[in-house]
Amino acid sequence: MVRRGRRIAAATVAGRALMGAILVLAGVMLLVPVGRGVSVDVVTVELPVTDRTTGAGAIPLHVYVPDAAARDAAAGEQGPGVVVAHGFAGSARLMHAWSLALATAGFTVVAPDLPGHGAASFPMQGPDPLAAALDAAIAHLAGLPSVDAGRVALLGHSMGSGAVLERGIARPDRVRAVVAVSPTDAQVDAELPLDLLLLAGANEARFVANAESLLGRAGGETGEPGDRDARRLIVVPRVEHISILFSRTAQDASIDWIASALDHAPDARAPRGPLGGWALLAVGLMVLWQVVGLSTTTPGPPPQRRRGAWLALVAGGVAATASLVIIVRSVDV
Repeated sequence: MVRRGRRIAAATVAGRALMGAILVLAGVMLLVPVGRGVSVDVVTVELPVTDRTTGAGAIPLHVYVPDAAARDAAAGEQGPGVVVAHGFAGSARLMHAWSLALATAGFTVVAPDLPGHGAASFPMQGPDPLAAALDAAIAHLAGLPSVDAGRVALLGHSMGSGAVLERGIARPDRVRAVVAVSPTDAQVDAELPLDLLLLAGANEARFVANAESLLGRAGGETGEPGDRDARRLIVVPRVEHISILFSRTAQDASIDWIASALDHAPDARAPRGPLGGWALLAVGLMVLWQVVGLSTTTPGPPPQRRRGAWLALVAGGVAATASLVIIVRSVDV
């Protein structure tokens, strides 16, 4: 009986090991294409004290340059650019999937850590602490060799949506289109900002209501992007305030809108991931760590084996989380 129990345990361990290996491999296969063809760098810009802000400091800008755009720049050609602004308690890393989708489609992207967030040393103080940060991001984007300064759009999520709406209203000379995701509020009208797209998740009712209010004050749905006075609201199904950031539907809608507004033919669509890849990798690592726990447990009566399995499951979850933290800190994703 004991030998038979050991044979069953060995088969179980082998099966779980195979399952874990398959999940890890699938996760890696999803992650490998992510970011291919796009160079990502982080630069720091100083923000001075102004009459609108108190304190001074620096913010990091995550800069995404498509390889094709870099080659075009070397040949003297320039293309469109997008500034991507995160929401409250977020950072440029939270917008990585969206920034990468835009860059894969051929847009040069600058995503700042806004004041008081991420690695920014500039404080979240003053009457309008976000304006200087976005102005600096727009200026940096417009100064890149790959970017035509006359073809710039802004995209912002939640708190960042209000900021990009305000900059689009204040700087129509520099901003040709605005995409507000899970929007808050701004003094929009039928003329400004130019070519406005509103995106909200079907499961975030308050932000859908905000978007509907903004659309009404902006003159209702009208025109086509590129007309300068286009307005549109898209309610993205089955997502809420955070999951909308990883929605392929929302990302594609923004790409199509900005591409039309800035007269650009999208190069490609971003591969699936990175969220799916990281999820599969996490589950696969957890299963493999559980296998390690089972392999080091001496077979015994059924109750002891069950306790060992649960202990291995908990240990696997902790180890998988630790592994992902190490990977994320080691690789810029």
